[in-house]
Amino acid sequence: MFWWLYYTTADVKSYYEKPLIIWLQGGPGGSSTSYGNFEELGPLDIDLYPRNYTWVKNYNVLFIDNPVGTGFSKAENISGFVKTNAQIANDLLECIRGFYKELPKFKPVPTYITTESYGGKMGAEFALVWNRAQNAGIIESNLKGVALGDAWISPIDSVMTWAPYLLNMGVIDKEDFKEIEADTKVLKEKIETDPIFRYFIQVGTQSLYDLMNGPVKEALGLNITHIIQSGKVYDFLREDFMKPVTNIVEQLLNETNLNVFVYNGQLDLIVDTPGTLRWIEKLKWKHIDTWKTSKRHPLISQDIIEGYFKAYHNLRVYWVNRAGHMVPADNPAAMEVILQHLTT
Repeated sequence: MFWWLYYTTADVKSYYEKPLIIWLQGGPGGSSTSYGNFEELGPLDIDLYPRNYTWVKNYNVLFIDNPVGTGFSKAENISGFVKTNAQIANDLLECIRGFYKELPKFKPVPTYITTESYGGKMGAEFALVWNRAQNAGIIESNLKGVALGDAWISPIDSVMTWAPYLLNMGVIDKEDFKEIEADTKVLKEKIETDPIFRYFIQVGTQSLYDLMNGPVKEALGLNITHIIQSGKVYDFLREDFMKPVTNIVEQLLNETNLNVFVYNGQLDLIVDTPGTLRWIEKLKWKHIDTWKTSKRHPLISQDIIEGYFKAYHNLRVYWVNRAGHMVPADNPAAMEVILQHLTT
C-alpha cells in the first residue's frame, strides 16, 4: 500500500506538535494521492502551483491510496484485491502499522481520519477497527476522531431523496420528479433482489493521469503506473457497494470516545444532505433524541456564515453552504473551521 506524507509547514519547533490527518478518497478506487492531493487539499494544485488553502499549513497530512489496486498501491495477484468493507479496514490498519514502523515519532501524535464519498464508508469501519486495536494495546497510536465527508454511508437513503431534493432546489419540475422517483423505486427493487447491481463510478481526468504518470512518478522514482480511478477495485467491491454501514457508525458512537463528524455540501446530489440526515436520524444511539432537539449553530469564517452545525456528545453534523460533493475544494474556508473543531 502506498502512502504519501506531507509534514506541516506551520511555524513549530517540531512537526509532532501538530496533529496528523489521514485522507481517504472515495470511488471506491479513487486515488487519494491524486484526487485529494492535487485537486482538493494538498500544497500544490494540478498545475503544480501553490494552493491558497492547503491543510498542510496547519497539519501533517497523510494520503493513502486505498484499497489495494488504487493509485500507486499495488497487488501482485488477484487475491490482493478486497471484496468487503471489513477487508478494506483490516488492510488500512496494516498500512498504519507500516507507517508507524517507518515513522515511530508519530505514535503519540493526535490523529484523525478524514474522508470523502465512498471513503466515508471505508473510513468509518477503519476507525472502529483501529480504535479497538488501540484500546487492546495491539497498536500504539493516538486516534482521536473520524470525519465522514459527503459519505456513502447509507446509499439507499441518498438515492431515495434525489427526486425531492432536486424538486425543492428548483432544478426539476413535477414531471421530472415523477420520472426520477419512478427510476429510484426500480433501483431500490433491484438492490433488494440483485446484490450485484452496479450504480455509480467516478471517472479520472486525463490531465491528472498525465501528472501522476509523468512528473510525479519521475520525482518519486517509481516504476509502476498510477491508477487514478481503478475499475478493477470497483468491480471487486460491486456486491458491497450499495450495502449500508450505519451499524458501524452506531458502534463508533456507542462504543468509542472518538469524535464522529459528518459534513455535507448543500449542493451535493450524489450524497445529498436530506439523505444524510435521513440515516443520521434513524441511528440507534442513546443520545439521538437529544441530538435531534439540540440547537443548530452557524458555522462562521471571517464573519461569513459558511453553514451550520449541530453537536451533542461525540457527534457533530455540518451543513456546508456553497459546496458540492468535494467540500475541501468547494468551500475551503468552511472546511478549515470544521478541521479546527475536529482537532480541538
